[in-house]
Amino acid sequence: IFMTISANPTLPPQQRHDINSLPSEIGAHIFKKVMESGMQEARQNDPSLTPEQAVRASARALANLQSVNKVFREWAQHTLNLDANADVSIETTKNIIKNMAGLDNDEFRQRMASLIARNVENRQIENRHIGVDFSHLSQEQGEIVLDELSKNTISHLRTVVLHRPRATLQKVADTLLCMSQHHPKLQIGLDLSRNAIGDGEATAIAAVLPQSNVTNLDLHDNDIGDAGATAIAAKLSQSKVTNLNLSRNAIRAGGARAIATALLQPEVEVTHLDLHDNHIGNAGATAIAAKLSQSKVTN
Repeated sequence: IFMTISANPTLPPQQRHDINSLPSEIGAHIFKKVMESGMQEARQNDPSLTPEQAVRASARALANLQSVNKVFREWAQHTLNLDANADVSIETTKNIIKNMAGLDNDEFRQRMASLIARNVENRQIENRHIGVDFSHLSQEQGEIVLDELSKNTISHLRTVVLHRPRATLQKVADTLLCMSQHHPKLQIGLDLSRNAIGDGEATAIAAVLPQSNVTNLDLHDNDIGDAGATAIAAKLSQSKVTNLNLSRNAIRAGGARAIATALLQPEVEVTHLDLHDNHIGNAGATAIAAKLSQSKVTN
């Protein structure tokens, strides 16, 4: 099938239908081969091609295949319009990294470094918005992601979202501090939901907040309890947190009161607060309610 495609990218309808009927992993392999073939042919025709021009030739070869599904077509279009789309969205990078999970660690590291910041024709084409869902990655790959984010000083990162990072809490904390130091305007989303986090881990996370750029902290479905909630509340005024999700954490009235007290501090920027499915009771709910009108909470 690959030889047929290489010889004639504009296939008859019946052959196009046959390709679309193939399993997705085989179809993806064919598309990859077509792109590699297009790049190789372009370079043979013109050895002076820049890396960006070679990539565009590769994308054009893919776009010429009428069998390309919507996802591949959008990817090809994005590549062809690279100059007009320097910013890559969170969801785009999340899917790209997910699809890199099958690579060996060395190639994964190279791709990850390139994804964060790459140089094309001595110009900076940057992915300023990085999203990573670590559930699709191995432990080693997860640590590679954190390593590359920690040491990157070139790309002007704007947003990084880490969904359940696979590494020790200390490694995650070190990465948060490095990213915040290298990119002062960065906004970080940290999702540590369903991670068996107790009050001790919550206290360690709270200690990092003043020096990091975490704006979205999601700890739902853990077990931080009153002690963990109190530790986080104590650091909110020194943090940049605007979205705080502490749902399903066995928080009772004491933890709710600590959060309510924190909301009164003018430095606290929390606008989204989620405490559902806890045990704050009437006393905790009343304490929160009494402070809402004087806080910045809108949700």
